[in-house]
Amino acid sequence: MGTADRLQQRWRADPRVLPAVRRAVREWGALAGLAEELVEDLQLLVSEAASNSVEHAYRNIEPGEFELSVSLGPEGGVLVVVRDFGRWRKPPADPGYRGRGLAVIDTLGDDVALDAGTAGTRIAFTVSGAAATATPSGPASWWPPAVDEVGR
Repeated sequence: MGTADRLQQRWRADPRVLPAVRRAVREWGALAGLAEELVEDLQLLVSEAASNSVEHAYRNIEPGEFELSVSLGPEGGVLVVVRDFGRWRKPPADPGYRGRGLAVIDTLGDDVALDAGTAGTRIAFTVSGAAATATPSGPASWWPPAVDEVGR
């Protein structure tokens, strides 16, 4: 369910839902009147955050759900929150050719906050209208955070 101000949905943690998640973000962005470049950034970042919930939160246990909230913020920005109810899995030191989602979110998002624990993981960030024209300056140096360094 969503309005021009907010998209709020709960999804099954199944990789087959990810295209529908991206579509929902695109449709909400159009309804909210966001610039196409901002919508594209939102689709990428929401997809990365949702993929983490789908791929990692319920590893070796029955898949659960994740919540997605996307809302208009001040000054044309968009606040995104993705929350799952699974288990935090510390990212490997060498993620190989995959595992760059948190770094991408940190690079393109603002005010990134990761809250991980035994009851699930919540990542929140803001995407500004200027994010679409930002050029990444290189890999984020503080990812992955140690669980005890994650703010609550």
